[in-house]
Amino acid sequence: MSFGKKLAAAAIKLKAEGISPGIRTVELEKRIAEKLIEFGSGRGEIPSHRTFLRHLDDLRALLQPADGTLWHFRDDAAGSISGTDDAEHQEGKEMEARRFQSDRMSMQDTTGSSRAWLQVVKWDHPLDEVLSSGYLDTHYLAFRQGDKVELQASDFSWMCGFIVVSVNRSARTVNTL
Repeated sequence: MSFGKKLAAAAIKLKAEGISPGIRTVELEKRIAEKLIEFGSGRGEIPSHRTFLRHLDDLRALLQPADGTLWHFRDDAAGSISGTDDAEHQEGKEMEARRFQSDRMSMQDTTGSSRAWLQVVKWDHPLDEVLSSGYLDTHYLAFRQGDKVELQASDFSWMCGFIVVSVNRSARTVNTL
């Protein structure tokens, strides 16, 4: 059994015994060490303070009550956006969509290896234009399949994320999900 699993088993046992989720870190470390000894671990198998702190976030998550809500959400703006059925109107939207495109110079690579990108979108670019299929086409040379792209409004009123599904360099298009 891995060390993390042993710590998790001790935390679950403490939770079953009614330990408070808000227990101090020093007390939690001491109680888990006692449980590990109770489970048959020798004194040499008790984690160092540094190792315990590496697993602390996971242990605290295990101690949270299962019936409590930890995440709260509300309906977002994207739930009310709908496409048009009118072909003529759709053609006009495509022409207008070419007017709004992501600025190539303001896209930043936020990580070195996992290829995550962040851009603060100009204030005059509406959300429905940002969600259009051709908005990120200007980045066809920079993006690779699997890249993550996060766009934020300059006033922080919205933010959205995309995953690059494919890049067609000859057609200069980027397909996202």
